[in-house]
Amino acid sequence: MASRRLSCNAVKILFILIVLTATALKAQPPSHDPSTMVTSGGRYWIFTTGDGVWCMSSSNTNFTDWRAEPTPYTKTSWPSWITTYVPNFAGTFWAPEVVFVNNQYRLYYSCSTFGSKNSCIGLATANSLSGPWTDQGVVVYSNSGTSENAIDPAIYAGSYLVYGSFFGGIRLAAISSTGKPRNSTRYALASGDCEAPYIVKNGSYYYLFINRGACCQGINSTTYRIQVGRSASITGPYLDKNGNDLNNGGGTNLVVTTGRYIGPGHFGYGQGKVTYHFYDGNDNGNAKLRITTLSWSNGWPVVSGGGARVAADEQLAEDDLKTELSEIVSFFPNPVKENILTVRTRLPEKATVQVKLMDLKGNEVYTEELGIRAAEELDHEINVSTLKKGIYIIHLTKENSEGNAKTISSRVTIE
Repeated sequence: MASRRLSCNAVKILFILIVLTATALKAQPPSHDPSTMVTSGGRYWIFTTGDGVWCMSSSNTNFTDWRAEPTPYTKTSWPSWITTYVPNFAGTFWAPEVVFVNNQYRLYYSCSTFGSKNSCIGLATANSLSGPWTDQGVVVYSNSGTSENAIDPAIYAGSYLVYGSFFGGIRLAAISSTGKPRNSTRYALASGDCEAPYIVKNGSYYYLFINRGACCQGINSTTYRIQVGRSASITGPYLDKNGNDLNNGGGTNLVVTTGRYIGPGHFGYGQGKVTYHFYDGNDNGNAKLRITTLSWSNGWPVVSGGGARVAADEQLAEDDLKTELSEIVSFFPNPVKENILTVRTRLPEKATVQVKLMDLKGNEVYTEELGIRAAEELDHEINVSTLKKGIYIIHLTKENSEGNAKTISSRVTIE
């Protein structure tokens, strides 16, 4: 969450989390800064920003029956040591992370206030995600005299803590069997307007996922996006696909605003699923949880439904939501030589349609909202005469009346 203002939409999501107690939640439940997905007692659990560290679970891999679970703490009952580092703390915990290490669950949580570096990351442990939880005290802390901000924790392989925000960038610390730093050594991994770090290893590379842009503004959070860089060493340097260092403003766009999914943030990967929050453009910008899949292409990650491709080598269906929307889409001619690119698709049912064209840096160069269209075969022409020659990624998003969306993407060349 970093050094951000608490917008009306952030207040709204916290209110929703408070009033939902043991009721069933929708397949896309309210969530902000979701943790890695973990399992316990045959259920899939997510922890998220909220009062007392809010959490919820689902019994199935379709994630259709989310329910609220007891919080480790409450808004009015939490460890007293926190106010030593965050004097104005009021019981709302940010960006929790949960991992299973050494036969116990470890819950890392952030405590801070907006616009301040008076922050800390704490740790609680339990044998079950439903508790009881034993608080283990402070892990790292920050203040006006430190170089980084102690929020947004994530754990790699039970051996490293990665954390940080806009205030000072992203830091990495080796941790001991206690779950706390071995020593005072910190590695700077990314700088600038970055936060919400997460590390995944694939092959011989470590991949650092971060967020850049403006968060917590509901439907106006369109610049908030998930980026990635990779390194042969966990301590860096992390470079994007163009060789730019994340410590120098680098980062390849991985998940960007697409259709209703505005301001994707806080990447996590667990139980074979990618999790992140988004601001729902179809629901007044309320923050919700999205669950999707991760694959790899030419040594770089691809997130289904991400709206940005590191390697766009073929036409791929980007959203694995269960939907009957047709995937029959054509983009022609390809390459485009006479200024007109035609998008053709068949709509088996009434749907809202959007067409978007992006360059390989993730910049949006064309967007057209085609509105609600009846079941029909649809042709849409795009005049590309003002665009530079090169390779672009085109996205066609179709969303039915039930809110199920399907995005088809392809690489197109303008000559």
